[in-house]
Amino acid sequence: MKLSIIVPTKNAEKFLEGLLLSIFSQDTHHLYEVIIVDDFSTDNTIEIANKFNVRVIEKSTTIYSAQNEGIRQSHGDYLYFIGADDILVPGAINNMFEIESLLIKGLVYHELPFPVTSKYQQSYVYSKELFNTYGLFGTEHPVYSDIWYKKMLTANHIVESFIKKPFAKVAPGGFSTKALDLM
Repeated sequence: MKLSIIVPTKNAEKFLEGLLLSIFSQDTHHLYEVIIVDDFSTDNTIEIANKFNVRVIEKSTTIYSAQNEGIRQSHGDYLYFIGADDILVPGAINNMFEIESLLIKGLVYHELPFPVTSKYQQSYVYSKELFNTYGLFGTEHPVYSDIWYKKMLTANHIVESFIKKPFAKVAPGGFSTKALDLM
């Protein structure tokens, strides 16, 4: 297994199928797995997930605890975290593997246009070895734990590379378009 795509969910029935269709319609020969870490959704999130070839883990959790659980359960050498309300662009998985030589050195990102402002949301692919070496996301920060993690990696001289090829986009009407994160 080369790539693990980790999706934290909480009542994501409105968007999850679009995300999963965007993942499973990728024209790629690369090996990947999809892990859904769900915070006991009360809608049809689990039923939608079970229509696809994904692993579902139900656990009461915050977004960073969900990502950490996905890391622990993953079999991939590389990890990609995506919100249930985002969509992989065509060719995204191939784009991720084109930059494998950069991933060996650290982590790679691209920027998604953020609909609420003129700013961008960054989308990272991590080498799993980073988490094995430096630990998981800190759960003491309810938001921005990934930013604290990246600062720690930078302090440890881990290379962060930017590429122009996109991985994902924000789904119309998704949580990101409202600048909300419900987990």
